[in-house]
Amino acid sequence: MLSLIGAASRGTGDSRSAVEALESQLKTHSKDEAAALNLAQLQAATGDLVAAKSTLSAALATHPDALPLRLALAKVELAHGDVKDGEATLDQAVAAQPAQAPLLEEAGALLLAAHQYDAALTRFAQATVLEPGNALYWLNSARAQLALNETAAARESLLKAAHARPGWVPVVGMLAMMDVHAGNGQAALARVNALVASQRKDASALALKGYVEAALGDSGGAMAAYTQAQVLHPTAQVAVRLYRGRLATHQADPQKPLEGWLAREPRDWRVH
Repeated sequence: MLSLIGAASRGTGDSRSAVEALESQLKTHSKDEAAALNLAQLQAATGDLVAAKSTLSAALATHPDALPLRLALAKVELAHGDVKDGEATLDQAVAAQPAQAPLLEEAGALLLAAHQYDAALTRFAQATVLEPGNALYWLNSARAQLALNETAAARESLLKAAHARPGWVPVVGMLAMMDVHAGNGQAALARVNALVASQRKDASALALKGYVEAALGDSGGAMAAYTQAQVLHPTAQVAVRLYRGRLATHQADPQKPLEGWLAREPRDWRVH
């Protein structure tokens, strides 16, 4: 129930009552791991990273083998700019459960989010050695490599991801955009057209086609692809892209895609 209170409070932006409830719980049940984790998440969400670190450190003193607590502490430390502490905490987590590819991938993702690209790439590389057939690990390796401007290595990683999981939209999209940036628009179009041909009912493939065509300056093709994607599976992101495309091409009532989305999701304040 406390976990649900914490989640609800994060969703509504009113965290005070949940923080008070969790603090009260920890006073009477100091070993409550779930309460400590939820309290730290709320503290971090409100920007009180010092308090979140204190809460997690105290909980780890009682539960030194609790992996969720250690990963949460590393995330807080990295967010606070304590890179050395964050990496050390991740090292401890990995050392406690060695040769676990999902754990290495999660550690890499935390480092990637903290812009520690070299360290993230090291973790992803370790994960790919353990599970070379996992497309996600190769995709994340490519993300880190691109951040380091290692474009040739990133392309190689993406090709391995594509081999492990053919037709996966994120991989095709990254390869296509690499083609665009390299000045090879025809190769980019060929990739997305082949994807759409193999997945005609996949709205994300059509949305990707629209994105690539927009990047290449084909407004008409982009709008057509976005429109088809929105018919198949409406999303806020495509609604915004349609709005921007209509605005750029000076169409009447450019806000119509936004209004259409809000008719479905009237509480989407971002689109409002």
